[in-house]
Parts: sequence; C-alpha cells; structure tokens
Amino acid sequence: MLPTQIQSKNVLISPLNWGFGHFSRCISLIHNLLNKNNTIFIACDNAQKNVFVQYFGQKVNFIEHDGYPFKFSGKGNYTNDLFFSLGKLLKRSKLELKEVEFYVQELKIDIVISDHRYTFRSEKCHSIFMTHQLNLPINWFQFPLKLYHKKQIKKFDSIWIVDKQENALAGKLSVNKHFPTSRYIGWFSRFMLYPKNNLKSGSVLIISGPKEYWSNLFHMFSKELESNEIQTIVGSSEVQQLIHSEKLNQKFHSSDNWIETDELLLKTKKIYGYIGYTTLMDVEVLNCDSHIIASPGQLEQQYLEKIRQKKSRTNPGFNCNLF
Repeated sequence: MLPTQIQSKNVLISPLNWGFGHFSRCISLIHNLLNKNNTIFIACDNAQKNVFVQYFGQKVNFIEHDGYPFKFSGKGNYTNDLFFSLGKLLKRSKLELKEVEFYVQELKIDIVISDHRYTFRSEKCHSIFMTHQLNLPINWFQFPLKLYHKKQIKKFDSIWIVDKQENALAGKLSVNKHFPTSRYIGWFSRFMLYPKNNLKSGSVLIISGPKEYWSNLFHMFSKELESNEIQTIVGSSEVQQLIHSEKLNQKFHSSDNWIETDELLLKTKKIYGYIGYTTLMDVEVLNCDSHIIASPGQLEQQYLEKIRQKKSRTNPGFNCNLF
C-alpha cells in the first residue's frame, strides 16, 4: 500500500515528538491524503497541534496524545539519554498501545500511520510504520537496540521508507534487506506544497533540535555570525533571548509562524543549522545551498553529515556545500 492508494478512508496518524522533523514531513503527506478525500485524525501533543493548525485549520481532526518522554542531558550522549529514559518510555509505550486501540474502535479508523512511533499501531486495522531508518547507525555493542528496532517494525502491516531507492539521502540507513512489506515512497517536505522560487538571496541560521544543543550552533557558526555571513536567525522566543545574551546583531525571525518562516526559506540562498534528515529533504526541495552540521553525540546526524560530505566531493555540482 502506497500513499497514493489511500482514498476515502478514516486515517489516524501520529508523528514522533523528537524535534520538529517528524511532524514537519507529515505536513505534505497529510495534504496529499486530504486531496484523496480521506478523513484525517492527528494524534499529537499541543506543540505539534499548534503547527498543524496553521496548515490545515479545521480540515483535520485532532486527538490530544502525549509524546514519548525523552530527556536530554545536553552532554552530547544521546544513547545514555535514551537509556536513562527507558523506564518511562516503556511505560508510555504500553499505554499507547491501549490508546490506539481505543481510537480505532471509537473513530472507526481504517488505516493507522505511525511516523517512527513503535507502539502507535493497531491489531484491528492496517498499520503503517513510516521511517527513513530501517537500519540504525549505532555501535556494535548496541546490537540489542538493532534487534529491538527490527522486531518492533515487523509488527506493522506495512513500512513506508521516506527516501528514494535511487539517490538515497539516508544512505545505508534506508537500504532494505530484511523487510519484505516495505515500500519506498520518496521524499516528503512541506516545501513541496509551494511553487519553486529561483530568485534567492540572503542566509539563515535555523536554531532547532533539543534546546540543550542550541548554544552549540552559535559556537560552531561564530565566524559566520561575526562576519555577518549569516544574516537572519530563525528560532523560538527563547532563541531570541540567546541572541541578546550573545550580543549578536543578526535579524531575528520567529519560528512560531511556520507559514511566514516557509516564505522566508523559499527565497533564502543558503541555510545553516543541524543536519536532521527532514532538513536534508527540505534543502533538496528548496534547491538551495547549505552548511549543516551534526548535533553533538547524534550518531544518525554524524552519519548523514559524513555521506553528505562524500557526495559533495564526488559531485562538484551538488547543491549542499557543507564546508
């Protein structure tokens, strides 16, 4: 089953609450599903809802649904952070399974779509797991995590790989060797909803990811900030306070209004920030230059940065100039 094959159904979807990337890429997917006369129910937290409302208003239905209880130490060790959150994560996962079954029964759901939430599935209808990571970029001694990941994914009826089989942005992460029910569905970016803009100028630093790692971006791009090579900083009101404390003179753009931020990025020539996978897809669709780096201790981003650098060296015309 592919997204284009879902029509006139009651669809329940929920994105992972790890940063904004997972629900950002769901925006264009939901748009496409609405165009196929589907009724959409989004299970999400308030932060996610506030963004979805900007794009869909009353066209979709919302279910108040708690995210997974991640806690970041800010020390650059995501594996340890996950380990110390494990007890709360397992408790939340057990409850989520019951919640989804309740939603499916009460709302007469036909299809459940989980964007990388292991327990957002149902035994009562077709459940789809959406990811770009069939294979986790973790160390050999973390092999039990790979087994857990594989076991959880196989509990879903179908798997959607958010990448292209040819020209894969995720590299080995999206290579399919063990999942016969998986299908590549291509890249999904909210910028697919807009006309292309070939008249680009200026540069933007996007402050995203866990706030414990925001200051790292200011440090890594200090030269570009001091020289005003970066002209605008995009972020929350808390980021604006950091700009004042750092005594920077860049223009601040609030990320609270996503539509206005989209308009800014559509005409931006170069983007700076962290190299999340959704950011990679956005950069491809925007067709702009970028200098994007890995968040400290984030193995997935470190891998994506490595293959991005390699692709830039082997393809001089590649549009993402890392350094």
